[in-house]
Amino acid sequence: MKRAPPRVAEATDALGAHHALLWRIAYRMLGSASDADDVLQEVAMRWLTADRVAIHQPRAWLIAVCSRLCISQLRRTKRAREAYVGAWLPEPIADQRETELSLGALLRLQRLKPAERIVFVLHEALGFRHGELAAVLGRTPVACRQALARARRKLA
Repeated sequence: MKRAPPRVAEATDALGAHHALLWRIAYRMLGSASDADDVLQEVAMRWLTADRVAIHQPRAWLIAVCSRLCISQLRRTKRAREAYVGAWLPEPIADQRETELSLGALLRLQRLKPAERIVFVLHEALGFRHGELAAVLGRTPVACRQALARARRKLA
């Protein structure tokens, strides 16, 4: 069996190390396992074609790309949901990849704007600090703190 070239093997190792975290972020943002899988495919394609020599923090880069792709997906889905007749419900997971997030929590997250949702998910569910959020999302810590406060008020 042939081994992958070293650069490809190194790239796939980094993806594998952060795959579960990226999937949790995408699922919590989108409320759909299939959409989360699609976003992760896009993240993988971008990672494999990126100039990884210039990327000093692979984890932060991967989370930032995943978050931005989720926000773009949410904006596209919002337009589709506006035309949908009836209530939109998040997709519960049958294979238990995500056990700690209930359907009710996913429904509550739908009230948030995409930027508020990503800050809330990364901070509350995954334990990111404001400085880490700022680095990942390309915002100031104050802006992240404010988005988190808005999200908490909407969910209260």
